[in-house]
Amino acid sequence: MPVLEALWSELPVICSNGSSLPEVAGDAALYFSPTDYELLSKHMLDIATDESLVADMKNKGLQQAKNFDTEKYAARIMEVYKKIV
Repeated sequence: MPVLEALWSELPVICSNGSSLPEVAGDAALYFSPTDYELLSKHMLDIATDESLVADMKNKGLQQAKNFDTEKYAARIMEVYKKIV
């Protein structure tokens, strides 16, 4: 959920290419293998120094986030809470 929340918040996303993260972030994120610290560092530097990259990522992020319905997300969270209680 943190990746989706970042997309909704118009934040650039760097995440692992493992698990289901690419399915959530689509082409709106920069990816790295969990063991590739050099690529992670490069992505961090790119975001810190490339304003056009960040603007592009924000736009792609908003588009990608539209694939996820916030009302359904909130309803699912409430279902989990109800089951716990």
